[in-house]
Amino acid sequence: MATGQSHRIPRGNAMVTYTEYKLQPSDAGKDLKKIARERLNDENLYKDILRMLEAPNAQGRPWYAEIVQKDRIGSDWTLLLPPAKAIPPQPAPSDLATFKIISKANVRTSPKLDPGNIHFVGPIGTIYTYKRSSMITDANGMVWVDVTPSNLPRKASGATYWMCVREGSIHHTDPYI
Repeated sequence: MATGQSHRIPRGNAMVTYTEYKLQPSDAGKDLKKIARERLNDENLYKDILRMLEAPNAQGRPWYAEIVQKDRIGSDWTLLLPPAKAIPPQPAPSDLATFKIISKANVRTSPKLDPGNIHFVGPIGTIYTYKRSSMITDANGMVWVDVTPSNLPRKASGATYWMCVREGSIHHTDPYI
């Protein structure tokens, strides 16, 4: 039988789907833990690996045997591998981050010093969420980011609020941005 075929094998009170794996020349010298780590993403699953035997039983199902730890793995063996442990997907790096303001800061409707665009004054200690990709530096060396107070959801209407987080070497946030 070829590598990759599936077999349902009774294990305890359940039927478990095992997959055939014909040992490859590159597996020479590996122990079951290493094969389990490489093929199943968890070396602790080595205990569940079975050896497929050559002759099928009377019902046509493959014969299999448990592998004893001291057994020497034969290069011509076909293993029956239990289901692999799923690797959880890694979260994509978020474009959102948070900071706390450490000095009085105005939240503005645009990233410029215009008296008419002050939306509100952010109290010291308020935590804000900002988009890392929104960071801009204006001609005066002021660094601005698109912000939302962290206790409010991101703005769905597309409205943006801006805060100056750095003026030259003066930082208004913790951590510094």
